[in-house]
Amino acid sequence: MRIVPVPSANDLTESTPALDVLAGSIIDAPQLIHKPQEGTQTEERWLYELQLAGVLPVVEISKSTASTLLPPTLYQWFELKMHKLNSGLLTLFRISLVAFAGLLVVPTETIKPWIPLVFVISTLPPLNFASFFSLEVLALLVRYYEFWFVSMLNTLTWLGLGVIFGDVRAITCLTLWLNYQTVVAIDANFRTFPAAVKSTVISGPAMVALVICCAYSIVADSSFPTLYIGVLPFQSRQVVVFTASTIAVFMFKKAYTKRRRIRIRLQDRKNNPAPTPGRHSIPCVLILARVRLGLRGVSGAGPNANDRATNLGIRPASANARSVYTNSARIQQFHLAPTKALIVDARNILLPKHMLKYLLSPYTKAVLYGFGALGLSTTAISWFLILHEQQKLTESLEVGIAVVATTCSLIFTVACAALAQRDLLRLLIWNFDVLFSTCQGSVLAICLLDLSRWRASSCLAIVAWWLWFHVLLIIDALTPSLTHKLRIRKYFGLPAVIVVICVAASCAVELLIGDEAIFCSRLLWSVQVVNRAGFDIHTSTLAVQRTVTIVGWFPRLLAELAWGSSNQVLFILRQVEYFSPYATFSEPAVTPSAEFVPTERERRKTRF
Repeated sequence: MRIVPVPSANDLTESTPALDVLAGSIIDAPQLIHKPQEGTQTEERWLYELQLAGVLPVVEISKSTASTLLPPTLYQWFELKMHKLNSGLLTLFRISLVAFAGLLVVPTETIKPWIPLVFVISTLPPLNFASFFSLEVLALLVRYYEFWFVSMLNTLTWLGLGVIFGDVRAITCLTLWLNYQTVVAIDANFRTFPAAVKSTVISGPAMVALVICCAYSIVADSSFPTLYIGVLPFQSRQVVVFTASTIAVFMFKKAYTKRRRIRIRLQDRKNNPAPTPGRHSIPCVLILARVRLGLRGVSGAGPNANDRATNLGIRPASANARSVYTNSARIQQFHLAPTKALIVDARNILLPKHMLKYLLSPYTKAVLYGFGALGLSTTAISWFLILHEQQKLTESLEVGIAVVATTCSLIFTVACAALAQRDLLRLLIWNFDVLFSTCQGSVLAICLLDLSRWRASSCLAIVAWWLWFHVLLIIDALTPSLTHKLRIRKYFGLPAVIVVICVAASCAVELLIGDEAIFCSRLLWSVQVVNRAGFDIHTSTLAVQRTVTIVGWFPRLLAELAWGSSNQVLFILRQVEYFSPYATFSEPAVTPSAEFVPTERERRKTRF
């Protein structure tokens, strides 16, 4: 895939040599716009680029808990002190990590006298750092589904560890929850973000260490109580292993993305030393911009061309009337992270070009719709028969319905995959949301195959469910020109999402409260540590964990298909950033006049 920069308005006015337009390639914008041959507009209607689906938010980053609650003079004093206390707070944070390890392995009688000190040491750093988080950026964070998903996992992890401790050590789980919650809200941290990036790097391995300690019963003086939900026993350590391992994945993602974005930004500033509105650029890892596939225009002059030329880079203030900057850059609009524009050809699909006209014929479209509707409906019917044994028909009829479900679903899935645009499909393959969902769905499907004892009808129904699961993941690879010709609307995916979620939830309920008539669990993995209790993983436990993840993760897709804009993509998002005019607390303190101190009038506006 070749990524080309979108030219500016001045560049578009210059003459460039004409090149032939080739189907199945990504085309340089200047070459395309100045192509003098006839039929240019016919060629260009196949070309798309990623464009913003809406206006990026405008925030005042200076508003924080400290600036809101403290009087101006006290806030100014506290801010200056933070520059001096920062190194000490970071030292306390490192000590708290060692103390956390001690809580896990040191006997309770030995560490009990130190619990109050551990609590204070673990509480001071996150409380002080979080008091300077931008409140308006936090308000944006709570609108994102991933924020609530990871926050819920974080809460369950430390609640589970508190149950495992079962004594005074459980009080420290509150401070540990707070520490990890500040990592979840890292996008709002602009005063201590260098230290926050390092803590994000540490958070993933720390969660892995917690998983190992709980899995092999290394936690000192803990009974690991077993919780019963229905007939399925849940060991408290298995709950912590599940939630902590899932959080570790998201922490590794945050650490990789944050460090990569900072490295790219520093390289960009080195290559382009032009002044920026702030002292630091803060790349966001959770706040992302919605984009859509917009048709590539032919006009090379005027403000519209300039807007198209900058919609994938840092948008200047003049490019949008709602971009707001003050002299102190306290109020500003989020920017898209520096990147190069990508122009894709809608004809560059997996299906051979000479076969596309046959697939777009009215007869073929009708047959394709029929296969899709029949495949999804028979998949739902097949699962209904599997999960309701008392209403089961003859075995041959059940197998026949499952065969129809799998065959029709496979034909529809192959057709959708064949129409996928190659470059968009490549973006989806390396997209975290798609990879995470694929792993969860595939592991669940394998577990269900084993739980169903490889019965023919159950296996076929599971394969059909797995196919529809992946149809939802490649929706973004279908370009608007093809969906328009096929008369496909995005909300057509709603029934598939509902079937996927309902099947996963029904399987979880059956595993929790049902007998072994439908699903028969077996031991998948067992590890025995010397002088410790063994750690067993059963297929039923692993399947329930995956269903909980899918049922918790996929409602976001359901909401976006139901209420989101029809022209914006679901998984392909753009990274954003904002500029901070303030020195970080790891830097020397600047004069008070250079920093923002809220006035009484501004404080009254904030309160009312």
